[in-house]
Amino acid sequence: MSDPQTPEVCYHFADVSIDVARQMVHVGGKPVDLEPKVFRLLVFLIENRHRVISKDELVDSVWKGVAVTDNALTRSVVKLRRALGDDARQSRYIQTIPTVGYRFVAELLACEPALPAPANSQAPLPRVRAGTRRVIWAIAAASLVALVAAALLLPRWTDGSPPARDRVLLQPRQLTTGTGLDAQPSLSPAGAEVVYVSDRTGQLELFVRQLLTGSEDIQVTHQSGGSVNPAWSGDGKFIAYHSLARGGIWVVPYLGGEARQIATFGSAPVWSPDGKWIAFRSASSVSMATGDILPSAESTIWIVPASGGAPRRITTTGAVPGKHTTPAWSPDGRSVAFASYLPSSATTALWAVDVRSGVCRRLADESLDCMWPRFLPKGDVIAGCEEQGQFTIRRFKGLKGPGETLMMLGLASPNGITLAADGKSIAWSTAAVAGQLWSVSIDPRTGLPRGAAERLTQNSELRNTTPAISPDGQQVAYWARHRGVLNNLVLLSLGTGQVRVLASDPADFYFSNWLASGTDLAFPSYTGGKGFMVSMSISGGAGKKLSSLPSGAELPRLSPDGRQVAFQRQSDGVMNVWKMDVSTGKETQLTFDREGIGLGTWSQDGTLLSVQLSRDRSTQVGVISADGGKVEQVTRQEGYAWPFSFLPDNDRVTYTAMRRGAWNVYWTSRTTGRTEQITSFSSLASLVFYPSWSPRGDRVVFEHGVNQSNIFFARIP
Repeated sequence: MSDPQTPEVCYHFADVSIDVARQMVHVGGKPVDLEPKVFRLLVFLIENRHRVISKDELVDSVWKGVAVTDNALTRSVVKLRRALGDDARQSRYIQTIPTVGYRFVAELLACEPALPAPANSQAPLPRVRAGTRRVIWAIAAASLVALVAAALLLPRWTDGSPPARDRVLLQPRQLTTGTGLDAQPSLSPAGAEVVYVSDRTGQLELFVRQLLTGSEDIQVTHQSGGSVNPAWSGDGKFIAYHSLARGGIWVVPYLGGEARQIATFGSAPVWSPDGKWIAFRSASSVSMATGDILPSAESTIWIVPASGGAPRRITTTGAVPGKHTTPAWSPDGRSVAFASYLPSSATTALWAVDVRSGVCRRLADESLDCMWPRFLPKGDVIAGCEEQGQFTIRRFKGLKGPGETLMMLGLASPNGITLAADGKSIAWSTAAVAGQLWSVSIDPRTGLPRGAAERLTQNSELRNTTPAISPDGQQVAYWARHRGVLNNLVLLSLGTGQVRVLASDPADFYFSNWLASGTDLAFPSYTGGKGFMVSMSISGGAGKKLSSLPSGAELPRLSPDGRQVAFQRQSDGVMNVWKMDVSTGKETQLTFDREGIGLGTWSQDGTLLSVQLSRDRSTQVGVISADGGKVEQVTRQEGYAWPFSFLPDNDRVTYTAMRRGAWNVYWTSRTTGRTEQITSFSSLASLVFYPSWSPRGDRVVFEHGVNQSNIFFARIP
């Protein structure tokens, strides 16, 4: 195997030729543009073609320590395959090893060395495709949401200065400077005012601000239970929005007043230019996190008369696969732009649908990954895009080419882009989330809190998440994500507050769980092209392989006795729950749902599994015997609920849910249906996930994330 630092002069396979020294690729004799990182990815795969390369190793080797989103590698592989004419389903060149990484499988042919460049000349520089980061906007681990924190950083150019065509054209002015959440702006038609969401009152309400320096805000909604996704009408008299507490689409006068509901479902409303129609996505909002841009449930685009009436669907997943979101009207009112997200490939594409015929067309090059499409008056499109770990705002003039970079946002993902009617002004917001562990003391007799929630972790991590309390109730194991360090398995003593890192940069500590002994933790790991369930002693040392993992297994969780692995697996687009016997490897399908069931976790005695049920536009909590059988639905309230643990009695299931405009921890009794709220957070700017109930019944530990966001404004040249 060649040394990657001293690559061969060229490689040749099929009709592909690669000149490493000049960083040039030809397919069928024609030159192909590859971004520098994509080119380095290709060469690294070829140089290490005799083995499977893990995703972590590829990120470390290609990005060389630069912080990128989890899906930057996936997007680079997609672009590389597209450039080479490869197919992920029938790989000729680059083979995907599920949950592990990739391997170069093409046979190399003889290649004539390239002639050296003249002594007084320079090798031609590679053409860099404009753009910088992938739209992860959020990551949902199948049916359980995992937030990805973003930090507002200046972009890092590791391949030299940005090319001339990537110069920044916008000169932004920061409109809000608070430490809380100001997000999702919508400019008035004349571009003189902006309406946006703010949590300054403790709730999510709408505020209007003039763009004049020193102007005061006007509060539009009051005690609304959460008002988000504001959109200004074409005549400037009304604002449409989505109500978190009441659901659906609402309209209110722009200076406040009585609101009226025009649709009982949906979110992200936008007005047609003539003010007669409102387009929206069918999925509701889950949170103010960047990730909520991608619907957690299936979503299509609908329109409804602004005066009220029956909504009509205008997109289908048959015509455009994926989850449809962030709609926007064309200047002539004949079509609606939207973004479609494909979870299977973690890619996002821009489309437009003709309102009358339903015919869809692409708006930008399919190799780009963009959201928030917005039409300029002459038909050009502005969108927020991500590529190679950086976000940008770009302008597109057609289907081909990378478009023009207007603004580079670095690692800060846009959570709302808006244009004035004349196309001369733009506003946007950027968002960041920081997650910490919190705890509530519980009365073991009643299961009710003894006091308010308190923060456990006080560090500067981007995220502390998926806590697991030890059988003796004295320690919490959790997953931590540092800036620049993807994974740490951390142990926190609840008695002393001492924190100890057990391991760093493992393959996957995301859902570690305790074994019944209380001295070992189990987690999935992927090495050598195979997945394994691994255990590790809390006293330290190397991990021990317990069993291989089945093909396609997601979120594998080892039972407390270490004898079975539960996991979820997708088939024909539908998720269901399975288990595997550790000693024999025998697999058993436990659920056979047509809408989708995802895995929650084991009960503390290992006899039950909590599951998440996809039901219409909601997610519900369910329970099933570890031996299979009928799924028992525990919750029924419309909205979103995500299970994570059981109380010691096995009767009560703990979960987080969005109720009345805020996320909190709840439990519900399986036998009586009694439900109790454990935490008292009141704003959707707070995100609550993964409640772990102590086996002693005296504590629940969970992740509490805080959104921070501000709004920016600029003139478009």
